[in-house]
Amino acid sequence: MLIKFISNIVGKRLFYKDKIGQLNLLDIGCSNFIPKHFCKFDKYINYIGCDPDDIGLSKTESFLNKKNFINKQLFNVGASDKTQEGFLLIPKKRTGSKVVKKKIKGSKNIKLVKTSQLQDLFIENEANILKIDCEGHEMEVVNGMNLENNSLLCIEVECTINHKGNNQLGELINKLEKKDFFIASIR
Repeated sequence: MLIKFISNIVGKRLFYKDKIGQLNLLDIGCSNFIPKHFCKFDKYINYIGCDPDDIGLSKTESFLNKKNFINKQLFNVGASDKTQEGFLLIPKKRTGSKVVKKKIKGSKNIKLVKTSQLQDLFIENEANILKIDCEGHEMEVVNGMNLENNSLLCIEVECTINHKGNNQLGELINKLEKKDFFIASIR
């Protein structure tokens, strides 16, 4: 529902500027598939996905080939607060891969790119919607964003509340609220 509301607002805004009403979706952590609430509006969306897991990325590519996004691009990188080398811990089931600070057993070297650089990859304008699903690396991704960009309308963050370690949910909400974003729903 939120995406429909936003697409209507953006469509009207772009219509008055004599541009085609399109949204630019940056999907950070796009391994395996794209959520159906975005696929439902695929014909209005330019899509860029990034994920440092090449196997998950290939599954996303297969999934994308069955959809009608206006433009589709995939990048084998992770997002972060700065461009640097990093490490990805990949569990045996290949779900829930996460960025870790140092090389450990089961991890592989990856490239991390500052989120604001990824926001600028679209052919026309910047990302309007950011979807983040990065298993504990959310604060780094948000810290690397250009939250001042007027093109940015919506940020969807999938966070798992971890009862065993530190949770960054309060810090994440606080940072976004200070930049005039608000919570639309928590599932």
